[in-house]
Amino acid sequence: MNENANQFLADYANKLRSLNSEDDLRQLYRWFWQSKKAIKSTANEINKVLKLDGKYEIKPDLPCLAVGSVIRLLVLSVNPGWKEDLNSKEDKYCQKTEEQYIDLMLNIFEKGPDVWKQRIRWWGKPFWFVRLLNDGVKRFGNANSSEAKWRSAHKSKLIGGWELFPFHSESDGISSHIRDCNPDVYRLRESVEESVRAAIRMSPEVLLIASPVGTQIVHRLFPDKWFCEELGTNTRISYCSLRNDGKTTEIFTINHQIFSARRSFTNDKILKAVKVLRSKWHRQHGR
Repeated sequence: MNENANQFLADYANKLRSLNSEDDLRQLYRWFWQSKKAIKSTANEINKVLKLDGKYEIKPDLPCLAVGSVIRLLVLSVNPGWKEDLNSKEDKYCQKTEEQYIDLMLNIFEKGPDVWKQRIRWWGKPFWFVRLLNDGVKRFGNANSSEAKWRSAHKSKLIGGWELFPFHSESDGISSHIRDCNPDVYRLRESVEESVRAAIRMSPEVLLIASPVGTQIVHRLFPDKWFCEELGTNTRISYCSLRNDGKTTEIFTINHQIFSARRSFTNDKILKAVKVLRSKWHRQHGR
């Protein structure tokens, strides 16, 4: 990776290390907005070095690290998706001012549908997992339609998204490279690990990590803390509870992309495993 791309990724990792609050997140988005030229050249360099093209190509539009509320249920994915018709509208809107960019990211469930002229269907699946929160369904409200669920997501402030890497692509092309030892992607891997640490420092009530690479990273960062239950062939859900600045964050990891890939297990099976894992944890730790 060339010097300029490595410098941007190094600067980004340093920004992540100081991320502790929504105000810090706002400042990070300001820095993204002011670094548009560096973002474009870094995206191009990543594509060149990792030979990413077609649906795996990293896009040069403004990044998306976190959306919605990050202090209740926080869903961590690999990187944000990209669709030409949707993201061209989003980027046009965000390019106008820093404030519009920040406002859309942090109020995505209110502002997004007006900007895109549609609602992203993917979010219908994470909404179900407000059940991981204490009284989550009651707090979210009895929303039936897609419009009502998005309205509840905004008003309740119960859910948000976080990305391992904030650059858009149609499909995930970076996971396999993050896992290898190629020195050319050291800074990329560093920024991804710092993203996980930053998400935990935000102290959400529940952090749900549903990807193989995200699971691998958080287990490496926090070894020997996990209880596990099998969900299906080669798929398991793991659990631990961490204290940060006087707050507790429950972390659930599933080594499968449950929101975008086929799976043999149901949401109800996940929820049953969650109850077992919490019980095991509390028995061992006397809580």
